[in-house]
Amino acid sequence: MKAIEVKGLYFKYDETPILEDINFEVEENDFIGIIGPNGGGKTTFIKILVGLLKPDNGTVKIFGREISKLSHSIGYVPQLFNFDKDFPISVMQVVLMGRLSKQNLISRFVNDDYNSATESLKKVGMYEFKDELIGNLSGGQKQRVLIARALSVNPKILILDEPTASVDSKAGKNFYELLHDLNENMTIIMISHDIGVVSQYVEKIACLNKNLVFHDSKEISREMLEATYQCPVDLIAHGLPHRILDEHNH
Repeated sequence: MKAIEVKGLYFKYDETPILEDINFEVEENDFIGIIGPNGGGKTTFIKILVGLLKPDNGTVKIFGREISKLSHSIGYVPQLFNFDKDFPISVMQVVLMGRLSKQNLISRFVNDDYNSATESLKKVGMYEFKDELIGNLSGGQKQRVLIARALSVNPKILILDEPTASVDSKAGKNFYELLHDLNENMTIIMISHDIGVVSQYVEKIACLNKNLVFHDSKEISREMLEATYQCPVDLIAHGLPHRILDEHNH
């Protein structure tokens, strides 16, 4: 059974088309990177996948069922946001927020919630910081906490939006190694602008700019990138793959 099946998906804001005729299938335990220019619809697309937005047309199925019936199967890590250093919320409290249901935002946490939050923090190597204020952590540490929050519901699919945008290169490398370990037991979909790094760590790459190009592999051709970014692209390599955009007019 496919982990995710998207067929004929369309979405627009007001009258502006954002996504057009998206068809996308994800196998269980895939690790897929989604690349594309700003404004190309990447964040909108994953918000539809996690049930935060509804498409105008088309279907989205998670393990063969409608997304509304299986939202608990998906852990979502949005783009990193800054926490005020003095904001009085601990790491454990942030992770517990993942256990709140849409139907009941004021219920008290029970032992199962604390046990799940504890296990999630241990998985990402952040349990020793459980009583620390979230605002005191580094960017890389905060991202790990946000992953722990997503893991607290024991998801089968983990979806991340620009997870390393605000962390340094060393923390980013450690972060991708964590994702690699998590991928042994779950499907992962990740948006990133760092094409070189993404192509090093993920198994498959999709290009999205209103339309989606996905060939079920991690090979990125010059033609794929030019169709996605709508400008000339040179691909060069110095040990690790790099992508450089030629000068062009927007």
